[in-house]
Amino acid sequence: MIFLTVFSLLTVCVTAGDEESGSIIRLKDVPAAEAFIDSVEVAVIGFFETEAARGYKEFLAAVKQMETLPVALCSEKEVWAKYGIASDTISIFRKTAVGLFQSSVKTHLLLMADGGREHSEPLQQRFRDLAPKYAGKMLFVLVNGREKSNTRVLEYFGLKSRDLPRIGIYDGVLDKKWLMAPGEITTERVQNFCDSFLDGDLQKQKEAETPEDKTEL
Repeated sequence: MIFLTVFSLLTVCVTAGDEESGSIIRLKDVPAAEAFIDSVEVAVIGFFETEAARGYKEFLAAVKQMETLPVALCSEKEVWAKYGIASDTISIFRKTAVGLFQSSVKTHLLLMADGGREHSEPLQQRFRDLAPKYAGKMLFVLVNGREKSNTRVLEYFGLKSRDLPRIGIYDGVLDKKWLMAPGEITTERVQNFCDSFLDGDLQKQKEAETPEDKTEL
């Protein structure tokens, strides 16, 4: 099972009313969450503590445009703990290992970190806060390095769990990847990395992979 946390799933201009959440499955406990995830190839879960949480209404609006994907809501902290969720967010669960996931945004910025360590939460928050700036241009994704199912993602970038945290970009159109240089992951460095990609500067540099080391996710 590939477990990815998405901070910028879809950006829409529609304001969703609370009544629209009535048709979405609500997961009340761990068995219900496991059954929901295991029943499909790809599952999307909105982890929101309350309906007033940041991103909740946007999530409901985004659901309208994801008719082919099973979606659920979960506010139960027992389930949050099971999947290493520390704050309101959206997560995608995949059984297959073909591609990162289906999305209209083909460029993914990945924060690969140990989701279980306390010091990773401030890093995740900086990552989360930066996501709206690149809405519609990049999909911000947290890869929990603690999950064995995410080993393929780390291997794709030539990383091991001891190398985390790291930031990488995956271009789904070109099927190419880039890693930000090791060092402190600051908002400024991540923003410069994103801008360098969008401006085409990263593409002009030596590519991060060769045909020989290409690994499909």
